[in-house]
Amino acid sequence: MKRTLVLFTLIMLVSGAFAQFKKDKNAASSAWNKNDLAKAKESIEKAIAYPEAETDAKVWFNRGNIYLDIHLLTPKKEKIQKGMNKLELLGALGEPSSTEKSGGNEVMYYNDMNVALTMNAEGKVEAINEIPKEKGIQSPIVPNALDIAYESFLKARTIDVKESMKSDIAAKLKVVGSEYFNTGISFFQQNDYDKGLANFQKTVAISNENHIIDTLANYGEALCLEKKAAADKAFLDQAIAKYQYLVDIKMKEVSIFTSLAMLYKEKGDLDKGSEVINQGKAVFPGNTDLVITEANMYISTNNHAKAINSLMVAKEKEPNNVSVLYAVGVTYDLLKNDTKLPADEREKYFNEAVKAYKETIAVDPNFFDAVFNLGALYFNKGGEVINEANKLPISETAKYEKMIADGNSYLNLALPYLETCETLQPKDKNTLVSLKEIYTRLNMTQKLGAVNEKLSNL
Repeated sequence: MKRTLVLFTLIMLVSGAFAQFKKDKNAASSAWNKNDLAKAKESIEKAIAYPEAETDAKVWFNRGNIYLDIHLLTPKKEKIQKGMNKLELLGALGEPSSTEKSGGNEVMYYNDMNVALTMNAEGKVEAINEIPKEKGIQSPIVPNALDIAYESFLKARTIDVKESMKSDIAAKLKVVGSEYFNTGISFFQQNDYDKGLANFQKTVAISNENHIIDTLANYGEALCLEKKAAADKAFLDQAIAKYQYLVDIKMKEVSIFTSLAMLYKEKGDLDKGSEVINQGKAVFPGNTDLVITEANMYISTNNHAKAINSLMVAKEKEPNNVSVLYAVGVTYDLLKNDTKLPADEREKYFNEAVKAYKETIAVDPNFFDAVFNLGALYFNKGGEVINEANKLPISETAKYEKMIADGNSYLNLALPYLETCETLQPKDKNTLVSLKEIYTRLNMTQKLGAVNEKLSNL
């Protein structure tokens, strides 16, 4: 008799626990349907604490829905703008939890977002406020809500052995993956490449689980790894592997070839970098970005002649492409500094650099780097001539005076370009320092005083 009584008591306890589990589970679902996420969160956390939850896929699926909606509160709130009409508001946020009249206005309460919106007589949002605390409604704040939602959906999928919820869970995981992707973009834009990478990786993992290749999420991973490799070469191999994967899956994006080639250059494997550029040219014939990257690789190995050959091919195809024109100028600029070359050849490259920079400026007068480099080209040439003049013996007065005059002529040529730079970027220190030296050399005292004042205020 005692044994029967104990067994009956245990059955009653189990039945009671199951009933409470079911009650909390249903309460969570009901609150979620009413957009009361605070109540839904409270009830679902009670429900999953019961042993019965370990075999109930639905309760974990519901938990995922609740926390996903909590995560989405912020982007939903960001959609609210003063002046929105009621139709726009309902399209962005859905139906409110409740409404009430206040004078000639209507107040719409969104409990899940803890927002009270005042609609004026014209039916437009006039005020955006928090729901008064006396109404007892506060939206939950859960910083890692998306992670909890992800873990909940994964658990629901594991428990759902009959796969009766397979398509529903897959659809929700796709939403979670998109949210991780958007979060990854946000962190990338904030230059937080560690967090950006972690979020892109989760998107990739979710898509892989669904047997789908998410090209953009993989690209996001590659971009983060590239940025990390720029600061720490320990990440070079990871960045290379990810970009190579994008090449292998035939992603149609020029930058994956240019980035991969430059990563190989950073690693010191120029042959592999050239191979990647050639692969890119086969996919994107005539693309100037690939040619410029190829030229940069040649420049990095002081093979300027090959760089010019590559750039001239690009210039022929796109004669008004400022990036190509500027790259030609920079390459000739570097060649004219090569002391291994004969003086007459260096002079030829000086003139070619001037020509290329002028062509760049003709297409884009506000291209600061081209304008500055042209001014610096003349400025440095003038300085070289003046320095050589100062080395002459006193007996060579006539030659000295001619060289000084020539040097000053170059400074005068530099002046309008550097003054344009001052207009384009008034606080650029290199521009102001160069102008100070020219004004000093040419005895332009009034302008010298003005530039000195600017330098002192930097």
